[in-house]
Amino acid sequence: MAEFAAAAIGAGVALGTATYTTAVGFVARHESVHSLQLAETRRHIMLFEAAREEITEEGWEVFLTIRAE
Repeated sequence: MAEFAAAAIGAGVALGTATYTTAVGFVARHESVHSLQLAETRRHIMLFEAAREEITEEGWEVFLTIRAE
């Protein structure tokens, strides 16, 4: 009977460990993807700001004309 109880406890611990490991792995992957998305968004903002400073009034008019077509 003691062997059965020890096996049941061992199985419960193994299942708990597997569940915990899976959950921690998911969180780590989620945080990694979030960090990459944040870095990409910041890069796009920097490119947008740099491009906005380079646009002349004439360039803006050309853009509006092309967009209207």
